[in-house]
Amino acid sequence: MDAKQFSLWLLLLGVLVSLFTNACTPRFGPSNPAGWLGADAAYSVKLDAKTLLWLFGDTFYQPPSSTSRGPIVANSVALSHCRDNQFVIQYILDERNKHPTAFFRRKAKNSVYWPKAGIKVAGRLLIFLERIQRTPGITPLGFKEQGSTLAIIDNPSSAVSHWHQTFIPINTRPRIIFGVALVKQGSWLYTIDARLSSHSTRRPLILSRFKLTALLKGKISAQYLTRSQGWSSSQKQAKIITQNGALEASFSYNRMLKRYLLIYSSDFAHISLQSTTSLEGPYTKPRVIYTVPEMLKPKARQDKVFCYAGKAHPYFTQGNSLLLTYVCNSFDPKVLIHSMRYYWPTSQWLTVNLTPAEAAVQ
Repeated sequence: MDAKQFSLWLLLLGVLVSLFTNACTPRFGPSNPAGWLGADAAYSVKLDAKTLLWLFGDTFYQPPSSTSRGPIVANSVALSHCRDNQFVIQYILDERNKHPTAFFRRKAKNSVYWPKAGIKVAGRLLIFLERIQRTPGITPLGFKEQGSTLAIIDNPSSAVSHWHQTFIPINTRPRIIFGVALVKQGSWLYTIDARLSSHSTRRPLILSRFKLTALLKGKISAQYLTRSQGWSSSQKQAKIITQNGALEASFSYNRMLKRYLLIYSSDFAHISLQSTTSLEGPYTKPRVIYTVPEMLKPKARQDKVFCYAGKAHPYFTQGNSLLLTYVCNSFDPKVLIHSMRYYWPTSQWLTVNLTPAEAAVQ
């Protein structure tokens, strides 16, 4: 194949990718019968060849006869598939006492679960959850992290309303939020985790791994990637992949680039990438790959906008064309409740190439 033929091949590939990305691109909005009226997080988990499970954090719903957003439930889920080249999604709000409730529920007062990454393996569904305590008027953001829990659903092929959920606490001290992102390799489940500090708002990211056979039995024992690129059961030995991480991310292997891609919101306006050819590293330095346009609009300052939850969704990946989602929120409760401009997962296709410096990291 000469240079001209190769250029034509790349052009054709680009057209095919464009056709694909214009079809079945996830769209999240208010046009749904469930009363689902916006949420954040937006993790996706492949249930079968046609169906994705979506995991959302704090979720607004619209009560009957209301013209604005109603109360918040801590989390919700949805199922999606592609029908006639169109994205079709079914939002599921667990209704009890005629009012929607969180899909993953805690019994403790003012305590909730926020979903993190999940995976279906060996006929079971594993979902990491962040335990949160509501603290309105006490802490600046109105919540406090309490640690992580693993949800195991042993019948994910059944109707969602019939899922049997088992909750297993991973840690009792909120030093690490597990399962910010994950990837399976062989008999191990590798998780990107966020390290918390009472002295800083920064979220350093580390890498852990769990033996799948043990994890499926509810036996949780983490090993941490160390600075010497080995593995240890001591958190103190954990290597920091990046100092400026986030509580949500994606981590997946890209066959075209032949690298694992770690993608996350590095601040309220940018989504960044790090990559590695091996899970043990070395990892490339963080590089901004997308600037969130909502943060550049004149109303962003007026509406007190901030954007976060950046991640990729590997089940949509075509070559080096990735589907990203992120969420824009507002620090002003009135804007959030009465305006429909914000608090929806936003989809964006992005072509990712390595820089020469990144390609040199092996």
